[in-house]
Amino acid sequence: MPNSTESKVVFNVNNGPFSSTAFIVEDGETKVIGRGDDADFVFSDDSALSRSHFSVTCHSGICELRDLSSANGTYLNGKRVTETQLQDNDTVRAGDTAFDVTIEFDDSVLSFNQSWTSNAVPGGWEVMDAVGFRRNGENTFPSTVVVTEDNLAEDETLGAYITKQVEMLRTMLKELQVTAAEVSTAMAADECHELYLRHMGTDGKIVLQRQIYLKRAHAVGIVTLTSEESEYANVKEPFDTVLSELAFQRADESAT
Repeated sequence: MPNSTESKVVFNVNNGPFSSTAFIVEDGETKVIGRGDDADFVFSDDSALSRSHFSVTCHSGICELRDLSSANGTYLNGKRVTETQLQDNDTVRAGDTAFDVTIEFDDSVLSFNQSWTSNAVPGGWEVMDAVGFRRNGENTFPSTVVVTEDNLAEDETLGAYITKQVEMLRTMLKELQVTAAEVSTAMAADECHELYLRHMGTDGKIVLQRQIYLKRAHAVGIVTLTSEESEYANVKEPFDTVLSELAFQRADESAT
């Protein structure tokens, strides 16, 4: 299965005037807990809490706690922490308030690497661990959809990055032909490019790859859809289904 799913964290207060109440941080959210009015979850009666005491961020199955330079510290299972990943059944204490942690997962959302998510698996396809999807069936070319991510070098443009990637592929793929294509995805991005790559397979047949490059800030998300050219008409529809359900977002974006 993929390496993570969407999650949310539930903080159940187990002592003090707010005992038996709870607050929830959903996937893609960052929330601040403290005594001040600017906090997302306010515990004004706890004088040992700082005004902004700690924050919690959830993204793609990972929930992280960060102490916000509080005066009295934040404790996870009795140990003072500054930044840590939360686990189900943890106990967090901040000031005089203690919280029991429950992490709930939504298995309907698949996550790959740290930044790619998908809401669907096409019929007749299976999930490849942490990287994408593969077509089922005997005596068929193993058509795949693979998602990866990378970072742009300082001052590097997406166009320059793609040129460098194509030059590398020319050293690896036999008789490579590259054609720019009209972008066919509606995925959110600062910039997007799509290429069709054709090259000779080991069995002498032509392999077709659709390469989609998405830029978000300094990050690059890459979707590679691979099929035999003669089989492309049979896999285009599931390819398009996968593209319509994919989303690319870095964890540091969700925390801003």
